[in-house]
Amino acid sequence: SQVPKRLQKVMKELSEFDNISDNLAYIKLCELICLLSELENMQFRNIITSEANSRLAKFSKIVSDSIYQPCTVADLAQKENMSISAFKSHFKAIFGQSPHAWLISQRLEHAKILLLTTDKSVLEIGSECGFVRCSHFSKLFKQQFLYPPYKFKQLQIKLNNKQH
Repeated sequence: SQVPKRLQKVMKELSEFDNISDNLAYIKLCELICLLSELENMQFRNIITSEANSRLAKFSKIVSDSIYQPCTVADLAQKENMSISAFKSHFKAIFGQSPHAWLISQRLEHAKILLLTTDKSVLEIGSECGFVRCSHFSKLFKQQFLYPPYKFKQLQIKLNNKQH
């Protein structure tokens, strides 16, 4: 049957519009409904799942590409062509927490790894992980790991020396 191919074509056309007019949206939605009515349930689920996975992959890539860059939620929402509130809602549904909380936790985890595996300074690590101010990085790091970054690194060095 040609229905799945036609359905994917219509869905692709809809996803490519930035500012779709009401009339065109209505026509395309009618076309989608007609095509969907011709499908069996399994085909329908496969097409919808494929489209959802594609959108999720694109969304995740935009977010992960921005982890270590100084950026705002508004910047990420704009990259996704979404309003800030829609982006936050979509993000929370996918990642289970707010965009800001998730970005901070990812940056801090990366900073912890860098503290443990490199000789870089706290300033270099904070900057590399997307923190604009070292004092802000240190404060957040201490909240997450109970010690400021320099102390965390010192404690890890002491632990490593005792083990060897």
